[in-house]
Amino acid sequence: MRTERAFPRALLCRPFWAAVVLLGLWSLSLGAATGRAADDRDLLSFELERTDTVLEHVQENLREANNPRLHELFKQAVSVQELAKRLFESSSPTIDAASKLRVLGLTRRARDMALRIQREVRKDVTYQEQARRLLERSRALLERIDENSDRIRDPRVQAVLDKARRQLSTAEQQYADGNFEAALRLADSANVQLRNLIEAVRDKLSVARVERELDRTDGFLLRAKERSDEGDTQTQELLKQASLLQTRAREAASAQHLMQAMKLTRQSRKLLREILGEFSDSVSQEDFQQALQRFDARLERLREENEGKFVGPADQLVNQALQSRARAMQAADSQDYSTALARIRVGLDLLNRAGRLLGANSG
Repeated sequence: MRTERAFPRALLCRPFWAAVVLLGLWSLSLGAATGRAADDRDLLSFELERTDTVLEHVQENLREANNPRLHELFKQAVSVQELAKRLFESSSPTIDAASKLRVLGLTRRARDMALRIQREVRKDVTYQEQARRLLERSRALLERIDENSDRIRDPRVQAVLDKARRQLSTAEQQYADGNFEAALRLADSANVQLRNLIEAVRDKLSVARVERELDRTDGFLLRAKERSDEGDTQTQELLKQASLLQTRAREAASAQHLMQAMKLTRQSRKLLREILGEFSDSVSQEDFQQALQRFDARLERLREENEGKFVGPADQLVNQALQSRARAMQAADSQDYSTALARIRVGLDLLNRAGRLLGANSG
């Protein structure tokens, strides 16, 4: 009788259990891959949200900055972030490694750009305040010199004055354009030259000139009183000192002590400038309107003296002055009187340069 060879039961079951084991391993692998993909998407979503938060914060700060270059850089950062979002949203649930790296790289690049903008905005605020104050001081020095321009006889002194005037004009233009660091450098150079020239134009003071200086300080005093907080004891003390100095200056002028009157009123004005410097914008609409009136009066006088005809370089300067006036009006329409005043002063300086050219030609 033929007997069949019996195989052990365990041996017959091996293929079945091997398949079960392989299936289990494959399931675990698939689950791990799915989990990793979910983790990757969560990570990318978190990174994108972080960049959005930074961009929103920077946008808030950027609203106060008058710097076209930084506004343009912010637009680029937003575009990079939008590209990262589109790539993320269009990717499959199991995002591949290349797409993941690209999304991550784009959003971090946008974030780095935003943080760089934020640093420059903070730096610009410092430059802006420093430049604004130095421009005000330098313009005040120039006005003092111009009041005595008829006493300047030395051609070398006049040449230095013209150079300082050009530098100050360029500084004001840079400030109006939002280039505060360049404006600060130019204003500092002009200020040094103007302070050196003060000694050259100091002469016997006229009663009319002292009266003008006293009236100018009165304007600062009125503006400081309007803008100060009565509860601010430090500011009120400075106001009290400034008022006292101005009163003494008036008394000295009445007694014909003109040098003493000038010294006292300038000390008063220095305190008032410190008070007004605490405000975000110490330039009022009235300040701009007064400068605008000076511009229009100067232009009208030039037209009358030259029968409305300007030729050559003088004509170009007048046209540039009119462009500055138009830009000043745009800033004033937006209630940005600090920028408006800077631009109208640039225009007035251009008119004065045109006037000197026309006077030289007629002579």
